[in-house]
Parts: sequence; structure tokens; C-alpha cells
Amino acid sequence: MLQTTFKKYFTMCMENFASHNFSGEQQNQLSMEYALKLTELEANIKLTQAEALKSIVQSESMIKSVRDNALISKANCYVGFLNVVLNAQNTSANDKGNTHQNNVVSTISKIGTNAQGELDELENYTNILNELKNDILALTTQDNGHAG
Repeated sequence: MLQTTFKKYFTMCMENFASHNFSGEQQNQLSMEYALKLTELEANIKLTQAEALKSIVQSESMIKSVRDNALISKANCYVGFLNVVLNAQNTSANDKGNTHQNNVVSTISKIGTNAQGELDELENYTNILNELKNDILALTTQDNGHAG
């Protein structure tokens, strides 16, 4: 791909320098230097785009991981609580009307269910990531269209 890009830029430079009073050797030298610089710039742009996409994918992965970890923690809390209840010596603590037991279950139930404001922030962040990803993909598609 870099060879094709280099040839494209070399040809473009040769055509542009043809109208100037350069010797054939000077024209080749200048065309080669500029074609190399342009090829390097294009490669750096593609590398930057790839790094940006990589960062976006990592961010999306972290968002999903936070949600998954919260649900795993919730399940572990229920298991721990059930172990305590089942191993309790005082079985009256297990009565349905037990306030402490109800508080524990209520607190565990809240794990992974954020306040609406936090959910909105997370959704906004996800939307921003999607917009950035689409922009980068559009640029990549544009670049591929011009490189041929």
C-alpha cells in the first residue's frame, strides 16, 4: 500500500515540477523527497486514526466491564449474605419482618442500578465515543477512496 501511495505522490510531484526549470535529476530528486514526506504524513495519519480507534474500543470495553463487575459483585454479595443467614445460630434473625435483613437485601439490590443522572452521563459518554468512532471511520473511508 505504501508503494502505491508513494508512486501516486511521486507522479503528482513529477507533473508539478515539470513546469519549472529543473534538470531531470533535480526533478527526480525533489519529487522523491516530497513523495517520501507525503507518504510519511499519510502513514502517520493512518497510525493516529488506528490509535484513536484502539482507545475508543478500550473505552467501550471499560464501560461494559464496569457494568459486568457490578453485577458480579452483586451476585457475590447475595451469596455471602445467604451464607451468613444459613449459618446463623439465631434463626429469629431470619424472620421475614427482620429490618436488618431487609436493609441488607435492599442495599444489595441497589448494586448495579445507578442513579438516573449517572446513567445519563454514561449514556452521553457512550454517544460521544460512537460519534468519534464514526468520524474516524469516515475519515479512514475517505482516505482509502483517495489513495487508489
